[in-house]
Amino acid sequence: MGITCPVFLVNAFTSRAFTGNPAGVCLLRQSIEDSLMQNIATELGYAETAFVLYKEKTPILRWFTPQVEIDLCGHATLACSHVLFSKEYFDESGVYQSKSGSLQVRRIGGSIVISFPRKDVEPVEDDVNLRQILGIKRSVPIFRVADDTFATRLLLLPCVEDLQKVQPEFERLRSLRKAVIITAKSEESIQGKEIDFVSRFFAPHVGINEDSVTGEKMVKDRKKTEKLTKSLYDMVLIRIFEERSAQLYGMRKIGGFCHLYIGQEAVAVGSIAVLDLKKDYVLTSYRDHGHALAMGVSARKVMAELYGKETGCSKGKGGSMHLFDIQKHFYGGNGIVGSQIPVATGIAYKQRYTKDGGVTLCFFGDGAIHQGAFHESLNLAKIWQLPIVYIVENNIYGMGTAASRVSSITDFEKMAAAYDLLGVVVDGMDYFDVVEKTKEAVYRARKNGIASLLHVKTYRYRGHSMSDPAKYRSKQEVESYKQMDPIEKLKGQLIKEGLLSGKEYEKMRDKIKEVVEDAVRFAEESPQPALESLHADVYAPMEK
Repeated sequence: MGITCPVFLVNAFTSRAFTGNPAGVCLLRQSIEDSLMQNIATELGYAETAFVLYKEKTPILRWFTPQVEIDLCGHATLACSHVLFSKEYFDESGVYQSKSGSLQVRRIGGSIVISFPRKDVEPVEDDVNLRQILGIKRSVPIFRVADDTFATRLLLLPCVEDLQKVQPEFERLRSLRKAVIITAKSEESIQGKEIDFVSRFFAPHVGINEDSVTGEKMVKDRKKTEKLTKSLYDMVLIRIFEERSAQLYGMRKIGGFCHLYIGQEAVAVGSIAVLDLKKDYVLTSYRDHGHALAMGVSARKVMAELYGKETGCSKGKGGSMHLFDIQKHFYGGNGIVGSQIPVATGIAYKQRYTKDGGVTLCFFGDGAIHQGAFHESLNLAKIWQLPIVYIVENNIYGMGTAASRVSSITDFEKMAAAYDLLGVVVDGMDYFDVVEKTKEAVYRARKNGIASLLHVKTYRYRGHSMSDPAKYRSKQEVESYKQMDPIEKLKGQLIKEGLLSGKEYEKMRDKIKEVVEDAVRFAEESPQPALESLHADVYAPMEK
């Protein structure tokens, strides 16, 4: 006679399906053989599967990995409790019987609280072999978990960064027949809640190489969160920096021309996010503040350059349109329309010639698309198989004239076909689309020397420059694009995924405002360039 056994997949520690820590839950109305439970757990293949026998007031709970039965599992107990509360087997509380004793569970609001037995730990001598297996070079505190069937060892690491770098040799660890927990104190928070410790768990001898949340996935998710949060930070930094620059220009603190990047932040940040900044290069036009900041040029140096001060990234000689930082591989900032395109092509030729594995990104506006240098460069990029990505930032207007009035075609990506290159359309108001399309183009360039033309459709909220009132477009048009604001879209996605809270975002903005105000003070207090430096740096230094 067959046995009916409802099976549930529950993702613990998350509000989204197919994320978090998965566990199987099997509801039993009658006892079954241990071997059958083990076979079910093996077939399901989750790190842990909980079996709950519910025929008395106090259900009996057992846990199995794909290979063995274990005495206790936290996330599988949480998963089981979720099922029992959902099916109304429990009201607001309940108690399990298990090999680890009685486990009490309560539902408080939208949370489930479980009382687990405490296990003592005892310090042990330094285990050099274990550290070698884990790839931990320095001696760290090691503890033995008392009365534990896993023979668990607990290692306390100095910081979360060290924890993320651990890459165990699982075959050697399996032969030790020990489970390992590595943990480090954290100063981070998620959705406003402080995190005390970050941990990883390894138990290959019972079929669990790494716990799915605290293991490799956790490290990948953490890196993803760090990358997205940094990108949001950079985009907000550009926005606040540009807004402050506009104020300072109106106060006559900044002279000359000043072209703001407000609205286009996702283009620079998303594209540069996929680069290897140790060997890749970036060039752009005179609308260059955002690219410089995204490349890691300090806000202090950029603001000082806008002020024309000696401490600026171009020593006060370039101003707004000629930002430059050779250490950051940022080659401008170029004031002549399209002039950076052949220079970028030359840098890409150098990269191909030296085989250094680098890639060049060349940004320019739709106003440069008809310059002869653009077409000549694309032709050479194809002939010489250069590792370069050309990125036209089409913000619809070249100065005060719509691109549609001066171009026979506005699908600029089609121009790539004339040189047998790949042309790709990119949504410049969407950070994720920019990252995806640029990443693919950079890969083609780096791997096979295939150049690409990315037609990035974006929008500038301000005029062409600070002297442009932008009366050639309607307020309704501007507002319609602001509804697609790239910063708001990225922020909203991070909040939706639980990677950022509204409170954390406000703290980020406050921090950035301090950074920008510090840059303003730095620029105000910095000296003017010395008169004798007027002719310096006209020629490149000669190597002796």
